[in-house]
Amino acid sequence: MPADEPAGLLTLADASLATGRSVNALRKLIARGKIQRVRSNDGLVRIRLDPDQIASLQAGAPASQPAVPLADQASAIKALEAAVTALTEALADVRGERDRALARIAELERAGERPARKRTRWWPFRKRRQREEAAIPES
Repeated sequence: MPADEPAGLLTLADASLATGRSVNALRKLIARGKIQRVRSNDGLVRIRLDPDQIASLQAGAPASQPAVPLADQASAIKALEAAVTALTEALADVRGERDRALARIAELERAGERPARKRTRWWPFRKRRQREEAAIPES
């Protein structure tokens, strides 16, 4: 670090060497708000890192992020497992309804009860209906 830099402020290149992270990784940490950026009068971007942050960045741990207590993780896992179970049951119900509907459709097709669709064109159909309605007197 050059002598004219304030204590605790490192250029991105110097911070990259000190932490073992790439310059782009440090920029992403700045964008996420994990480390503080300071733009100096000379136009260079410097970041404020204390020794604890440097050590955590070297170890690969997220910067300035507290660890989640294990008890909270266990309760969250149980809640997520319950939600997965409920969704699995709902999916099985929906699949059963779908299978019953498909079986009913196949049964109706075999019996010939499904009406055949007559293909009509929109514009001639409308014109024909208008002509027919105009030709039929109302009683």
